[in-house]
Formats: sequence, C-alpha cells, structure tokens
Amino acid sequence: MNSGNLAAKENEMDNREMKSKDDRVFPVFFMFISLVNLIFCLGFIFFIDLKIAFVIALFCYLFIVIFELKHNIRSPVSIFMLLMYTVLTLLSWFDIYIGHRAGIIIFTSLALLVGGLLLVGKPFTAFYSAGRGLRALHYTNSAIWLQAYLLSLFFSIWFVPEIEFILVPYAICVMAGLVTIFFSIVWFGNNNIRKDKFSINNFDFKRITESTAKYQRFFIEKVLSDEQRSYILLNELQHEIANSVFDGNDNVLIFCAYDGDKMVGCIRCVLANEVPLPIENEANLDLQNLKRIGSILQVGRFSIDEKYRERPEIITGLFKCLIELALAKDISFIIGNAATHRVTLYMKLGFHLLFPPSDPRSRVKLPYGTLCTPVIMNFSNLIIKNRDEVSKYGFIDYVNRYLLERWYKRAALRYYLKKTSRRPWELEVKDIRELLNPVGDIAK
Repeated sequence: MNSGNLAAKENEMDNREMKSKDDRVFPVFFMFISLVNLIFCLGFIFFIDLKIAFVIALFCYLFIVIFELKHNIRSPVSIFMLLMYTVLTLLSWFDIYIGHRAGIIIFTSLALLVGGLLLVGKPFTAFYSAGRGLRALHYTNSAIWLQAYLLSLFFSIWFVPEIEFILVPYAICVMAGLVTIFFSIVWFGNNNIRKDKFSINNFDFKRITESTAKYQRFFIEKVLSDEQRSYILLNELQHEIANSVFDGNDNVLIFCAYDGDKMVGCIRCVLANEVPLPIENEANLDLQNLKRIGSILQVGRFSIDEKYRERPEIITGLFKCLIELALAKDISFIIGNAATHRVTLYMKLGFHLLFPPSDPRSRVKLPYGTLCTPVIMNFSNLIIKNRDEVSKYGFIDYVNRYLLERWYKRAALRYYLKKTSRRPWELEVKDIRELLNPVGDIAK
C-alpha cells in the first residue's frame, strides 16, 4: 500500500476519533488503573513522610477521578478516597498527629464503603462497566477486597509498633490486586473455560483430537452431495482431504456435531501462526499487515448433514465452538472461504464479503473444484461496537459470558494507548481490504 495513502488513512481515522464520543471499551481499563493507584498510594503512606505522602495520594486520586468522570465513571471508592485524602492532608499540615493511625483510618473507611456497597447489591467493580458484566465476578472481586481491607485493618492494629504493621497490610493489598487481575483477565474457575465437549438439547458437540478419518469421510460425503457436486473432481478431493497432514497441526481445531453416535455436522478452525493460513494460498493473499493489527482465525469446512440443516441447534452449537475459541484466543478477525452457495448463511451469521462481487478476488477455485468466496468477520467490532447486533445471530446466548468479558478487558488493556487506526474494531471491510497484499495471480 502507498505510504502516503496509509498515513492519510491514519490521520483521517485519528480525526474521527477526536470528534467521536469516548469509546465504551475503555472505562474497564480504569478499574485496573484504580487498583494500581491504590497500591502506590498505600506504599507512599507506609514508606515516606506522611505530609508528603498524603499530598501525593491526593493528587493521584484527583487525577484518577478527573479521568474517570471524563469516561462517565462515577466510582464511589475513587471519589471517597479523594475526599479522605483531602481531609488527611489538611490534618497533617495542621500538625494534627496521625502516625500509625493512618492505616487504621484508611482500611476502616474502605471496609465500610466496600462492604456497604456489597450489602446494597452494588459491588464497586460494577461501576467500571456501567453495571454490565458477569455478576459473580463483580461480587467475587469486591468480596476479595473487603476481606483484604478487614485483614489489613486487623494487622495494622495487631503488629503496632513492629514494622509488620506496615509490611503485612501492604502485602495483603498487593495480593488482593494480583488475585483480582488474575480472576479478571486469566481464569475464573473451571466452569468458565472453553469446553471441548458440550450439549445443546439432544445434540453433542466435540472437538476431534485424535483420528480425523471419520470427520474426513463425512466432509467428503457432504461436498459430493452439495449444490456444486457437478464441479467436483473426486480424485483431487479425496487426495486433498485424505492425504493432508494439515489437520493434525496444533493450530488446527476441528469440531463435530453428533446426534447420538451419528456425525451430523463439522467445522474446522485454523489459528494464524508464522505459517500462512490455507486461504492465503487458496486466494493468493498476504495477511501480514492484518495480522499486525490483530489475531486472525480461519474458519472452513463448515458442513451439516442435509437432514439436519433445518435444526438451529446444529448451527448454534458449531458456531459456539468457533466463537468461544475466538474469545479464548483473543481473536480480532475471523476469515473464511465460503462455498458460493453458503455465502448467504455466512452473512446471516455476521460475516461480510471480503471483496465486492465485481472483484476477481471474490471467486476462488479450490484444487478439487469447489468455487468459494472469501468472507470476513471483524470479530472485535462485533463484540465492542455492535454487541446489540450480536444477539440477533442466536448463538451468542450460548457463549460463555466470562470468556466474552475477559476478551473485552484484555482488548482494553492491549489497545488503550494505540491509535484508532491500529485498533481492530475501528476497521471497516474496506479498511481491511486495503491492508491485504495480493501475491501472484488471482485464482481463477
């Protein structure tokens, strides 16, 4: 792409950012900033002169409150801490002795505030997500901090005048912060991890991890019976599927749907790595520029037994496999080569044509004869900017809510300081198209 055009595009998108309202994704970023700020302020109070420490903490919380209000966050904890440090600063500068009582005052106040919010059903972390998010996680994180404040209060009294009355409460708060971050963006129990096996109504969905022969036979049967069967080159198809070692790679995940012991559907997901994705070879594309913006997953070999195509549970279950994998792996873009007669289905599920129909690149012929159309889903845009739109596709109701929230928080942390043009959810299909580098001749 011409560097001048790219610079102009970035400037245009940055101007759009300045004119637009604050992005909804970033308020959650301030929950982590607030926790870090709390730890730093406690460190100042515990380890330097109180007169100076209170002033530093006061300005830190003033900065935090201003930025939170700018993002429409009204956190009772941040506002209360600002007021409390204002009072403590005034008392210290009027030579009213506080000394070892500082920790007792702070931890008592915080325990009462956080405990009170929990009692009225408003965990303090919920203020950073406008009340949205996984309620169990909000309550768990708030309860962790309540216990941390109570324990810190106890040890602030118990260890006086030993140095432990400073070190132990500080260590407890640091641990509470680490546990909160761990629960928020890493793991929150085995019930909230991606499952390789689950059921919807009477249908089972499983990831194929060992022998893929049954799946390969099923896919070949479905290809030979679909609407393009007159174009299929049987020998090439059998050779392509049966002799391929690609399905055994670590970055390839295959999911199948079952009615009892009968396989009735399948879908293959390929995670991008240093090796080009299949679509890059099939459609002569170079996705390196797009990979620099966000992670990519290719979906394909999406087939359903003709007798089960009217059962919404099959599509829902297979796309649950896809979406939860995308969430678990922090995927930004999902790309695919849809058989031309399946394009409408893909578009109903949130995909868009990668190229307009008039573009020769919109038609890709696979080695065994199937004609395909490259499609793409800006997964990050769907999650961040069009979450209301997601519900109409149906499968989102079955998706693990913790994985959805974790993806959201990780995106906030990863992209907060980046330009708008480098945030994947800001890219429209035409922007994505401009990032693609063609390689060689277009497939005919």
